Amino acid sequence: MKGHEHLIALRHAGKVPKIVFINDFPCQTDWFEHDDHVTICTAGNAISGLDMRFLLDLRVSIMSESESRAKSLFAKAKWFGAKTVAACHVQNTYPHLQTGWTEIYQEGANA
Repeated sequence: MKGHEHLIALRHAGKVPKIVFINDFPCQTDWFEHDDHVTICTAGNAISGLDMRFLLDLRVSIMSESESRAKSLFAKAKWFGAKTVAACHVQNTYPHLQTGWTEIYQEGANA
């Protein structure tokens, strides 16, 4: 996992980002250098071993090129207490032709 270390430091400083993007494909994770939205890369990591405690009470957006990995990351973010989680399986097609899986979770709304 890349990009999470600075989010952990941000949380320890008592700050809360507006949103955390978790990309399960290679991406830039230098968000902290540009005072930008948080971007974390999980490409190549075993999802079962990821510690995502830093997602507690945060809004999270997840994208993966694998439907099973998108679903696993979605479940993991919810398990670690994310307030809102939107996850999708993205495909290498035109955006308007996407047919992959997507789900949204809002704390308290999905009971």
